[in-house]
Amino acid sequence: MLNRSSDDEGLAATAGQQSAGQQSAGKQSAGKQSAAKPDATRLDFIERRWRGIQKVINHDLPNQLVAIHGLLQLLAQDESTRLSAEGKEILRRLQGTSARVLETTHSLKLLAKAGDALEMPAVVTLADLASEAAAEVQQSHPSLDVERRFPPDLKVSAGPQALYQAVVLLLKLAVQVAEAPKAGVLVGAAESPAGRELTIGFKQERPTAPATVWSARALEERLETLLAREWLRAAGGELRVGESTSPERLFAITLARPSV
Repeated sequence: MLNRSSDDEGLAATAGQQSAGQQSAGKQSAGKQSAAKPDATRLDFIERRWRGIQKVINHDLPNQLVAIHGLLQLLAQDESTRLSAEGKEILRRLQGTSARVLETTHSLKLLAKAGDALEMPAVVTLADLASEAAAEVQQSHPSLDVERRFPPDLKVSAGPQALYQAVVLLLKLAVQVAEAPKAGVLVGAAESPAGRELTIGFKQERPTAPATVWSARALEERLETLLAREWLRAAGGELRVGESTSPERLFAITLARPSV
């Protein structure tokens, strides 16, 4: 009897330990689930903060910058004759800086849109899209020479508007890196093992800018590259930067073939 009682007490103690362990595990599991579950209040705060940032990027900041840029242009037109050579140079630099900041703000504005974009794929003729993108870039760089090398009627499956935005951005970046529109930009396309490839680079063997400016690392750090990558994600394409030592292939975009 004494042995049986001792055994019963041992079993009861073991059962109690198992029950306590199960309760502890249950609490830990509930705690993990609670931690994994998003806090609605926190999400609402983040959403409101993001809307505030978008308002600044989309409206407040551009309006102020446009006003500053306009004042600088008026100053250059009306007061340039009264400025010294040093004053004219300072004004020229200020105009260039304000123009670049405006362009950056525009890129941020597009980035906010690109993050939420996902475009349905359509059949796109690469030669036509590249011609339209080059024409847009040439509006701000009239002397830009864009050479296009495309097989006849080469088509891809991609989101057309998102792909167009990406190509325009990469063309503009190529012009900036070259530091001279007259250097010329080359846009080409060809078959690749992964699909069809659109490439953007320089016509000449080397750009006038130092190699450190157009290295893969330097290009990856540019806001335009980040934005183009987001647009290409929305378009269903993939961007590779600086894979080749040839300046003709600064950027390579892989796109899907149209389904038959």
